[in-house]
Amino acid sequence: MGKGRSGSDTVSELFTVEISGALAAGVAVLAVAPVASFCPRASAIADTYAMYQVRKLRFRLLKVTVTGTMAACYIAGITDNGPATVTAASESHAHVFNTVSQVVHSNWVKVPRGDLRGMHPWYKTVPGTPETAEESAGSIYFVGTGTDSYAIEMQVQFAFRDAVSTTDTPVAVELRRLLREEIWRARREKERKELLTQLAPLPPPIPMDAVRALGGTTKR
Repeated sequence: MGKGRSGSDTVSELFTVEISGALAAGVAVLAVAPVASFCPRASAIADTYAMYQVRKLRFRLLKVTVTGTMAACYIAGITDNGPATVTAASESHAHVFNTVSQVVHSNWVKVPRGDLRGMHPWYKTVPGTPETAEESAGSIYFVGTGTDSYAIEMQVQFAFRDAVSTTDTPVAVELRRLLREEIWRARREKERKELLTQLAPLPPPIPMDAVRALGGTTKR
C-alpha cells in the first residue's frame, strides 16, 4: 500500500486486494469502491473524506477449479444488463479468462483510464444518495458456469478529497469546496495577468524623420 498527495486536499492510496466467492446462476458482481466488503482499509480512509475516484486498476483471476470457462471483466458505471456470457464479457476493454485446463493464474489486465473515469469525475463515499451512479465508478463482472468459485487479485489506487469530520454538515463541506475553487481561480487569474504583462510587446521606436517633423529632439 502506498500513499501520495496530488492536491491540497487530495490523498491517493494504492491497495492490493484478494477476494474470493461463488457465482450465482453463472454470474457474480463486485463493485470497485472503498467499502468494507471490498477493502476494509480503504473503507476506513473513505470515512474521513466525502469524495473518491479510482485512479488505477489492474486485476487477474487466480487459479481455482472450474467446470467451464470463466471470464472476469470491468464495466464502468451502473448497468442494468451486465454481461451474462463469456462472449459478452470478452467484449470489455479489460477482461481475463480461467479455463478448466489452466494450471496458473491468468495474466494481469490493466483497465484503461478512460473506463475508470465512468460517468462522473468523482464519486460519493457515503452511500444512500438518490442516484446510485454517483456512488459507483464501476464493477468487475464474473461470468461462468453455475455456482463455480472464483478468486481475484486486484491492485487498485483510490484517490480521496474533501476531508470531513463527524461535526461537518453537507453545507460546510460544500462551502469549503467553493472556497478552494475560488482561491484556485484567483491564483490562476493572477498568474495569467503576470504572464500577459511579461509577454506584452515593447512600444516600437519613433522614427527620426517623424521626430524632426514634429520639431522634437531625441537623446543619443
